[in-house]
Amino acid sequence: ENCANVEEPVNRNHQARPRTKRNCPYHPRLRSAPFALLLGLLDCEEQGVGLQEDGVSKDIVVQRSQPYADEPLVKRGKHNKGDWYDGWSSMGKTLINKDLVKCSAHRRTAQTPALY
Repeated sequence: ENCANVEEPVNRNHQARPRTKRNCPYHPRLRSAPFALLLGLLDCEEQGVGLQEDGVSKDIVVQRSQPYADEPLVKRGKHNKGDWYDGWSSMGKTLINKDLVKCSAHRRTAQTPALY
């Protein structure tokens, strides 16, 4: 599919052109964390798992999503320096920011957001 560039291309004989932002829809890579999380949420919706008034918990989403991912979605145990991000990080950084997943405020009973 063709995506339109936001800026006009610059002549290649001059300075390196700045990167242009593309107006393409987001498509997660196969077996990546965002891909797995979206399929896990779809799984929850299709089977009616955890869909109450307050949404679906992180634990349920991770449990349903893990079979679709190549890497662990949540890292357990000690983290090395600079190793803070795991597959779940893509929920906020990618899926929620791109409005593919809606998230409510933190629930009173848990420290994880309810997902819709």
